[in-house]
Amino acid sequence: MTSSQSSEGLIFGSEPLCVSRIRASLEEGAQTKLDFVIVPLYHPRFRRDAIGVHDGRTGPGTRSDRELESKAWTADVVGTMSEWIDLDNSDVRVQQAGEQALQQESTWACHLGLQAVLLPPPSLVSPNYARVVRQMCAGTTAPYQQLWVRIPLFTPLDYRNTRIGRGDVADGWQVWDSFRFLTGHHHRLSVALELGNELPDDPNCMQRWAAEPVKAIIIPTRIFQENKQGFPVLSKHQQQILAPLLRFRLHIIFTGRSRHSSASLTPYMQYMQFLHTRNLEQMTEGERFTQSYKDTLQSPLQPLMDNLESITYETFERDPIKYQRYESAIAKALVDIIALHQASQQKHSFEMNLDGDGDDGGGGVRGEGRVGIEEEHSAHHEVVITVVGAGRGPLVACALSAAASVSANVRIYAVEKNVHAIVTLRNRVLTERWNNVVVIPGDMRSCKPPELADLLVSELLGSWGDNELSPECLDGAQLCLKQGGISIPCSYTSFVAPLSSNKLWMCAKDMMDGKGLETPFVVKLHNCFQIADTMPLFRFEHPNWQPRRPHDNGRFSSISFRAQQNATMHGLAGTFESCLYKEDMISIAPHSHTPGMFSWFPLFIPLANPVKVNQDDIITVCIWRCVTAHKVWYEWCLTSPICTPIQNSSGHASFVGLH
Repeated sequence: MTSSQSSEGLIFGSEPLCVSRIRASLEEGAQTKLDFVIVPLYHPRFRRDAIGVHDGRTGPGTRSDRELESKAWTADVVGTMSEWIDLDNSDVRVQQAGEQALQQESTWACHLGLQAVLLPPPSLVSPNYARVVRQMCAGTTAPYQQLWVRIPLFTPLDYRNTRIGRGDVADGWQVWDSFRFLTGHHHRLSVALELGNELPDDPNCMQRWAAEPVKAIIIPTRIFQENKQGFPVLSKHQQQILAPLLRFRLHIIFTGRSRHSSASLTPYMQYMQFLHTRNLEQMTEGERFTQSYKDTLQSPLQPLMDNLESITYETFERDPIKYQRYESAIAKALVDIIALHQASQQKHSFEMNLDGDGDDGGGGVRGEGRVGIEEEHSAHHEVVITVVGAGRGPLVACALSAAASVSANVRIYAVEKNVHAIVTLRNRVLTERWNNVVVIPGDMRSCKPPELADLLVSELLGSWGDNELSPECLDGAQLCLKQGGISIPCSYTSFVAPLSSNKLWMCAKDMMDGKGLETPFVVKLHNCFQIADTMPLFRFEHPNWQPRRPHDNGRFSSISFRAQQNATMHGLAGTFESCLYKEDMISIAPHSHTPGMFSWFPLFIPLANPVKVNQDDIITVCIWRCVTAHKVWYEWCLTSPICTPIQNSSGHASFVGLH
C-alpha cells in the first residue's frame, strides 16, 4: 500500500457501507487524504452454492477490472471477502459453497493485483476455514499479497463454540490464537483488530496484542464522542485500550459515516494521528536513536573470533549514560585505593616509629619526620589501571577524567587485540597527549603488562551479561591484577523471562538455514509481550580468587514463572544487570533498567515451537551454560506446562568461540 503519511505516521483507510461506484469512492477518499478504501471483492448478496450460482443469478457477480487502472487497484484498494462464507457449517453443502467462493474471490484478488485482502472473522474453533486459508498462504499465486484476518475484540459465540470468557462472547485474542495455530503460524497472515461497543474492563489485557502481527485496527465512527468544540474524541478508557497498539505504525480503518461537525473523516484521522504522535513524543533520545533496530534480529558478537568494525565501536561510544556510570565507578575506586594505600603507609610508618623509639630517646622525633615523608610520598602515589578490551579508548578516557576529578595520579595500560583499534589508540595517545597511557597489543588472557594493576577495567558484557565471554576473559586477565585489587565491573547477573512475539519467532524461523530457532539473537524488543516477571539466572563476580584454575564458568538453572495472562510463548527474553562498583549500576533488566542507556539490546531465545500457556500456569525453564576448551554455548528447554526437546544440544547451531 502507498501512504501519504510520514514513515512514523499512521495509514488511514475507510470501509464504506456501500461502494456502488468505486471510482467515486476513491476520489472522495483522496479528497479526504485517505490512503486506501476497503472494497468488497464480490457483491455481498451474490451467494454461490457448491455447483455454481445460487437463486438462478447469471450476472458477473462483481465489477469489471476495467473500472480502475492496475496502479489504482494495487495502491488504493484493499479487498474484503464475503462475510456470509461459512466453512465450518454443519451442512456440507454450505461448507462446499463457502470454500468455492473463498477460492474464487482469492483468485480474483490476485488477478487485480491487490496488496492486501481482508478475510472474514473465524469462529473460536474453525478447523476447515483454517485448512483452506493455509492452502491460500502456501499458494504460489501472489505470494506478496497480505491476508488480514478480521478479528473482533469480542466474538459472539454460536452453537459450535464452547462458552468461555464473557458469557455470550469469546475473547478475540483466543479466537486469533486458535486460528493461527491451525494455520501453522504463516507469515502472510496478519490481524485486522475490530473494535466494537464492548471493550475489556482491564486495559492491561491489550498488552498481548502488542506481541501479535496486528496490521490494522478497524474503528467504527459510532464509538467516538464529541468534545466541546464538536470534534470526535475517544474516552480515556478507549485511549488506554488503544495505547499498547499505537506504538506501532498501523493501518487505521474507519467504518461508518462521519457523525460529527465535519462531513468527512478528516477530524477522525487528525485525532488518531495526534494520539499516535503523543506516544512517539514520550520516547527518550536513546529510544529515538535505536528506532531503526526495533525487532531486527542480530547475531551476537564473537568477541574473540572476530574484530569489531569502526561503525560498531562508534555506535557503542554514542551512549553517554554508560560511560558516565563507568567514570563515577572508577572515581570511587580510585578514592578507595588511595585511601587504602595511605592507611597502609601510615601503619607502616607508625610501626617504624615504634621501632625508632626503641633505639634511642630521639627516635620519636625521627619517627615524626618519617611519617611526614611517607605522607608526602603517598600523596604522589600512582595508581596502576589496566583497561582490558580497550577498543578505541572510551574507557581510557573515562579513567583519565575520573582521575582528574579526584586528583589522583594514574598510570594506565590499555590492552587490545584488534590491530585496527590499536591504530586508533596510539593516535589518541599522541593527539590527546595521553602521556601516562601505554598501549599493549594482545589477548587480555595472556598479556603481561610491566606491572600488576590496582584496578582492572573492562566493558566485555553482552546482552545476557556473560554471553560475550566476560567470565572467561576476565578470569584470564585477572593475572594482571594485584591480590586485593578491584575489578570494574565487580559482578553481573543475567535475567530471563518468558516472551510472546509472533514477529520475532517468524523471523528466527527463516534465518540461518533452519538453525534460527536454536540461536539466541540480539534484538531491540518492540512487537512483543512479556508473559511473566523477570527472574535472575546466572551470577558472576570479579575478581574471582577461587583457587581452582581454570575457573569453572559452566552453569545450570531451572526457573519457574507464573503466567500473568493467557498467551502464546514464542521464546525467552534475556537481559542483565551489573554492579560496576559500590552503588554504580548499569542494567537492561526491565525492573532496574538504567534510564537513557542504549548500548545493549536484550536477547531473544526462541522456542522450537510456540507453546500455549494459560493464566496462572507455571512455566518452568531449564537453561545450561556449557563450556569446553574451545567454545561456550547455551542449551534450553521447557519442563512445564509441557516438556519440549532440549535446544542447541552440544552447541550444534550456535556457540561463542574461545579462540
